[in-house]
Amino acid sequence: MVKTFFLVLWQLPQYVLGLVLLLFVRPFKDSKEGISYWYHPRFPGGISLGSIIIVRCSPDVRLVKHEHGHSRQSLMFGPLYLLVVGLPSILTAGLGIRWPGGWPEAQADRLGGVDA
Repeated sequence: MVKTFFLVLWQLPQYVLGLVLLLFVRPFKDSKEGISYWYHPRFPGGISLGSIIIVRCSPDVRLVKHEHGHSRQSLMFGPLYLLVVGLPSILTAGLGIRWPGGWPEAQADRLGGVDA
């Protein structure tokens, strides 16, 4: 319980945004290959905020694993996650900007166990 409290505190900005998103999107909970996530048919892709993963309906395993990799990045970067990982990830997805070494998407694939 104490460990969970500190993990949530370490990732607090992500959890706050994730909980707000859950309230507005109202997705359904499921799991694939041992990874719990939320899905919704009109969600545009995927997002990870702390351990809250939201993906489009009928996601492929690759997307769930990739978003799980972002959740692991959230554990690593804590309160800096939104700036260090989230912003570059959104700019990559939305504007097609490519960062050196494929940051942060290549690391999310590796951490999530996505086969290249």
